[in-house]
Amino acid sequence: RADLIEAAAANASPNAFIGRGMKVAKEEIVGLMAALEVFVQEDEEAETRLFTEMSQLVVDALIEAPGLEASVVHDEYDHLTPNANFRFTREWRGPSPQEVLEQMAAGDPPIVVKSLGNPDTLNVDPINLDEAELETVIRRLREVLMG
Repeated sequence: RADLIEAAAANASPNAFIGRGMKVAKEEIVGLMAALEVFVQEDEEAETRLFTEMSQLVVDALIEAPGLEASVVHDEYDHLTPNANFRFTREWRGPSPQEVLEQMAAGDPPIVVKSLGNPDTLNVDPINLDEAELETVIRRLREVLMG
């Protein structure tokens, strides 16, 4: 029938319609299953210890900066993984937190540090960093913060 042929054509390539976006290839299913297997096998306590150690390295590298309070933060609301936290006090005489964000992002390599609502704080989240990248982040932070 002509109406069925027209409906089928409306849902066939190259016309994306209701069912087209819901299609899943077998490769995507296998990829999802592999990702789930990796996720289930992760050791959350070991990861938390690693991220705490990495965050502490960042804090230790900048702990002596006058006017900058450095600590490792980890809570169930803002810092689900341990982060290095820097609070800029009134005694701080270096660049503002916003200037640090901008200089880190504009540098080579570009590095993203974050600020979670408080304009006087910056955080370094080690979740996607390896050892060499962490050293780069520390070096760049020292350059930007301490000149």
